[in-house]
Amino acid sequence: MGFYSPLLAMLDHAVEERFLKPENRALVLGRDQPVELLRALEEWRPAHIEKWLDRICPRGSGQKYKRCCGGAKVGVALPCPLC
Repeated sequence: MGFYSPLLAMLDHAVEERFLKPENRALVLGRDQPVELLRALEEWRPAHIEKWLDRICPRGSGQKYKRCCGGAKVGVALPCPLC
């Protein structure tokens, strides 16, 4: 891949060291030939990745974190009754 090989190697190393999730690494495509890259771009489909704001409140309110206590900390919503 030439010029971008060090960048892709760094991303692969970040996955190995668990600094980067494999799902996020898959967002950067690299191929040796332009035709292969165009084919990969045509076939690419986004993967569903859970976001921390979509998790359920750890304090037991049953609400999603962004609508509960955690959301209030980042200015998204009011705290839940349990917090």
